[in-house]
Amino acid sequence: MTDHAPNPTGLPFDDFRALVKTMPAPTIGAAPDCGAGELANWIGAWQGRPRPAVSMPTVCLFAASHESGLDGRVDEAMKAVQSLLEMTAAGGAPVNPVCLEVNAGLKAFDLAIDMPVPDIIREDAHDEAGAAATIAFGMEAIAGGSDLLGLSAIEVGGKLSALTVATALMGEDGMILSEQEGRFVDAVFARKGQLPTDSLEIMRAFAGREVIALVGAIMAARHEQVPVFIDGLPALAAALILHRLDRATLAHVRLAAVAGPQEAAIAEAIGLSPVLNLAVTAGPGVASSMVIGLARAAIGMQR
Repeated sequence: MTDHAPNPTGLPFDDFRALVKTMPAPTIGAAPDCGAGELANWIGAWQGRPRPAVSMPTVCLFAASHESGLDGRVDEAMKAVQSLLEMTAAGGAPVNPVCLEVNAGLKAFDLAIDMPVPDIIREDAHDEAGAAATIAFGMEAIAGGSDLLGLSAIEVGGKLSALTVATALMGEDGMILSEQEGRFVDAVFARKGQLPTDSLEIMRAFAGREVIALVGAIMAARHEQVPVFIDGLPALAAALILHRLDRATLAHVRLAAVAGPQEAAIAEAIGLSPVLNLAVTAGPGVASSMVIGLARAAIGMQR
């Protein structure tokens, strides 16, 4: 990671704001968006290579649980998340055969599934220290090395939390919500009172651990000059948080695919166009894994 000046305030989030200020630019000029060749050139630009290579691609999934909107079914949701995590570890999730096909590694992280994030209608999701620790945990996504990263999340019950984050950052007119989702978000905002204007504070108050860890993973990848593909609502919420903090933080990030109008609304707000013109809904990480395969093919065309 890039060194930065000591934090004079001692507040955890200030460390991450300092990291944002020292994020590197690509070391080779990136080409305009013009197809498969541009995708290969973009990867090389962030890797700092005139000839890009994808020898250690990795897909990382972050698993978390929630209390929000579950009406007493928290234990059931926790078991569902744990089951999905175990299925992924055992090779039985939809993402597993895709990673195998494109020769990508796969990591799945347990973000304290047995300790669900509190119901944000009743209280804030985290304190600053807890949120900062989760960002730091997410930064471990690139531990062990990777030259291309796919990021997504395994969650049950986290949609309302992610939509609350998106609405707080985009405004109620900018986000698409169902009647039930709108009532939930209104109740959270009424409980909170004056909404924070700082994106990290919005993250702390409303985001699930999966979203916060994804923020950390995106930041770490930028400092290590690893290009990133994301998919899913939690990853888009994480990207939105970083975009509002400093829009330049997403220059190394591409959106693999969009599934539904809510994801499309966030993607438009942060200026990310999907690489795949497909609504890939098979499961977390599948779209990013597919784009890793496309990236391999694009690089192969240049040889």
